[in-house]
Amino acid sequence: MPENPWMIRAMGNAHGTLITDKRRYSFLPVKQTIKDLTEFELISDNGKFADSQDSFIGCYQKIDPSRENFVLSATLTITDTEIIDHLTGFGLMVMDTDHSLPDIRHRNHLLNGCFRTLDGRNQGFGVRTVSGYTKIRSADTENVRILDSSRTYGFLNDQTLNSITGDISLRLEKTDEGFICTCSYNRIEETIFISGTDFLTRQSPYMYAGIAAAGKIRLSVKELSLQITPGKISHTPEDTFRSNIPDYPFLRDKIVLPEMPVYRFVNSEIHVSPTGKSSGNGTPENPKDIVTAVRNAGPGCRIILGDGVYTLTQSLVINQFNNGTKESPVIVEAVHPRKAILDGKNIPGGLPLMILRSNSWVIKGLSFINAPGSGLLVCGNYNKILNCEASCNGDTGILICAYPGDGKEDYPSYNTVEDCDSYRNCDDVAENADGFGCKLRAGEGNVFRHCTAYQNADDGFDLYTKSVFGPIGKVRIEECIAYDNGINTKEKDRTLTARGTGFKLGGEKQPVPHEVIRCIAFDNHRAGFASNSNPLCKVKACISFSNGSRYLPKNYSVISPHTTIPGVRYFSLNLWLTDRVKSGKYTQLLSNITRDEEGHLSVDF
Repeated sequence: MPENPWMIRAMGNAHGTLITDKRRYSFLPVKQTIKDLTEFELISDNGKFADSQDSFIGCYQKIDPSRENFVLSATLTITDTEIIDHLTGFGLMVMDTDHSLPDIRHRNHLLNGCFRTLDGRNQGFGVRTVSGYTKIRSADTENVRILDSSRTYGFLNDQTLNSITGDISLRLEKTDEGFICTCSYNRIEETIFISGTDFLTRQSPYMYAGIAAAGKIRLSVKELSLQITPGKISHTPEDTFRSNIPDYPFLRDKIVLPEMPVYRFVNSEIHVSPTGKSSGNGTPENPKDIVTAVRNAGPGCRIILGDGVYTLTQSLVINQFNNGTKESPVIVEAVHPRKAILDGKNIPGGLPLMILRSNSWVIKGLSFINAPGSGLLVCGNYNKILNCEASCNGDTGILICAYPGDGKEDYPSYNTVEDCDSYRNCDDVAENADGFGCKLRAGEGNVFRHCTAYQNADDGFDLYTKSVFGPIGKVRIEECIAYDNGINTKEKDRTLTARGTGFKLGGEKQPVPHEVIRCIAFDNHRAGFASNSNPLCKVKACISFSNGSRYLPKNYSVISPHTTIPGVRYFSLNLWLTDRVKSGKYTQLLSNITRDEEGHLSVDF
């Protein structure tokens, strides 16, 4: 062992615990030191190795790469597979800064171990590199970070974290030429070489080598060793790393895009039914199938869906060449609201049920259920989603987000989602499915109005932003409700204490002046309203009660017991609430919220 002590520290907002035979250490943003560290237990409670900012716990030593090489090694065993989540990662790491102030989250680093791999959905074993940062503070955003997670160990490709039962031996060596990374499991060993080392000297002249963990994981660490020898810096070739941030919200190569329509239904009325055929003439007596109808729709076309379940085997894609116009939108409307049910139970994994890439469409009265991905993904502009519902989908029920690969000029803008409900959406790991979302890559002018989100695995309404993409456009949320979010509907233990914000209004300190007006959040398992580090969001005349925590934006007006809020007018709160909230147990509680003659809200608990 080297004479230098090991330093332990929480990077970003991560936290966890290190347990030796002598002492228990809680990871903090400030450094602590341990002289002897060979065998210990490492427990990570949160954090992530993500496609934008990373946060993790780690123990490490300082290296001078201009005159030192090193060999870092350890044997790891996963001791609890029950707590693993989709953000879990761990391994041997070398990074270029160990600063951990609140606004410092950017570190170039190399991780030899486990992380979410190239498809962005599953953990795998390999070598993950982050490069490109030149500043440690949060000013570095778009077009800076280069994430390369494409190098994986082939012999572990068919393994999941739950199937790893024995010791994993990892080795990370810095040489004059680059980094040699080795992984051994079940007497099989594989090596990955990374050419050059100076990509880890961009933010400081030192490197910091050790072990790191993120997400939820409990590890037994044995035989941790760091051996230092003389060495030098080497240049990293320009083509060493290629950014491969995974597609979101689905992998684009899995989708089947429709061909150009042979003919269009323009200014016409087309009837469809679950038993309709492509050869049908579109009358109520001889309806068409839904796929043929939407793929051939043009301006002024009105597609009328009869009652029943429309079971799809692939995503229903409405492509760009099917645009309506402002004067003549394409209308897809259920005969009886929410009785036309699109079912995605037979669609391949991860894909949305309907993808709306066109402009100027009106989707009215449809239900979206059982998709492996989102129920409805809106990627176009000037669309209206009216009186629809999304439930039991594997990702966000109704999501506004750019189609994977689209540039900023094509970000979805000026879409309206109104009088919709989204509930009981839950992904496989019960951590990412929201009720409604407008996040990551979205343009200006998107609006949610009179919508209700409840019992979703993650948030009711999610406006998350990532520094790797930059700010999204301003979103307006009016007279919406979020309640009882943070529910795992796929398990008996349904409460998710780490999830369930009513209105999440940002992320990663990206400034967006979102407006949330006359909305209500209650019984969510985390916060009712969360700025989530967005310094510009505004919450006006909203109500928040009985939530798990109270983490509010700077600019807010929120009701508390026996308090009135001025300035709210023409808002029939009682009638609207009792009609929108689906569970009878809230009726009496909500009847205590009243509006006086001047439009002031009050609540009596």
